[in-house]
Amino acid sequence: MTSTFSCAPYIKEIGRGKAGARSLSHAQAFALFDAILRGQVSDLELGAVMLAFRVKGESVEEMTAYMDAAQTWLLPLHVDSAWAPVVLPSYNGARHAPNLLPLLAALLARAGVPVLVHGIEHFSGRVSSFEIWEQLGWPVADADSGAEAQAQMQTAWAQQQPVFVPTRVLAPRLAELIHLRTILGVRNATHTLIKMVQPFTRPALRIVSYTHPEYHQLQTEVLRNSGAHALLLRGTEGEVVANPRRQPQIEWFHGGQLEVVQPVDMAPLVEVPPLPASRDAEPTAQWIAQALDGQQPVPAVITQQVEQTLRALKYVQPPI
Repeated sequence: MTSTFSCAPYIKEIGRGKAGARSLSHAQAFALFDAILRGQVSDLELGAVMLAFRVKGESVEEMTAYMDAAQTWLLPLHVDSAWAPVVLPSYNGARHAPNLLPLLAALLARAGVPVLVHGIEHFSGRVSSFEIWEQLGWPVADADSGAEAQAQMQTAWAQQQPVFVPTRVLAPRLAELIHLRTILGVRNATHTLIKMVQPFTRPALRIVSYTHPEYHQLQTEVLRNSGAHALLLRGTEGEVVANPRRQPQIEWFHGGQLEVVQPVDMAPLVEVPPLPASRDAEPTAQWIAQALDGQQPVPAVITQQVEQTLRALKYVQPPI
C-alpha cells in the first residue's frame, strides 16, 4: 500500500521504547488512527505503529481517541424495545474452562433485553462463542449487506433471542486490524478497543471484561471519561461472563461515575453446580440448552450477573 499519510512524526514520539516513548495528545492520536482506518497508512508504517504501541502501551487519551475515530466505522444499529440493548463482546474464547457467555446472553434475552454478541468466529486452539452458537442453532447476523444483517437482528430480538454478529459484519475495518495478529504475532490496540465499542444509535449497556491489571486501569479510565454505560469485570478467560467458580468484582459506570456493585470474593465458591464435561463446543452447547430448560442449575454467579445487568439497565433506560 502506498502511504498518503506520514506516520514518521508519530512513530518518532511513540517508538522510542518503553522508557523513552511519549504519548500522543488526543488530537494527534485521532489523526493517526483515523488515517489507519481510512487505509492511508502504508503496511510498513502500520506495522511500526502497532508494534510501537505494543511496547509503549496505550494511554487513556490515545485509546479514547481511537474509540472516537472508530465509531464511524461501526455498523449503526437500531432497535425499538422497552429495555435498552446490551452489548457483549467475545474475543477470547475458551482455553481451559467452558465458555458460558451464550448462557448469559440467553438469560438476558429471556427478560426481554435485546442482546448483541459480537466477536471473532474462530480461534486457533480455543473454542469461540460462535462455535457454541452454531451448535445451539441460534440466530447469526452474517448477511453481506448492512441492511440485511439489521433485518436478521431485528427478527431475533422480536423473538427474544440473542444474536451473534461477526466482527467482519459489525466493523469490517476493525476486523482487518485484529487480523494483523496473524502477521505480526502479537495483539494490537484494536483488541482492547473492540471490547468497548457501542454500535447502537440509542443508549446501550456494554459488559466489558479485562484480563490483566494494567488493562483494568486503562479500561476504567476510558469508560469513565467517555461517560459510557457499562459493567466491568474480570470474566472467564477474558470472556465477559462471570467465572462459575468464584465471585468477581463488578464495577458499574454511569454518567462518568464508578460504583462497585458487587465486591470480589477471592475464595473459591464452596458450592459449584455441575458444569460441562469439557470446553468443546458440542458438550458446552448441550449443557447450556439443559440449563435453559431447567435440567441443569444455572451457576449462582451468573444469576447474580444477570441481576446486576438488569439493575444497571434500569438506569440506562427504565423499561416501558
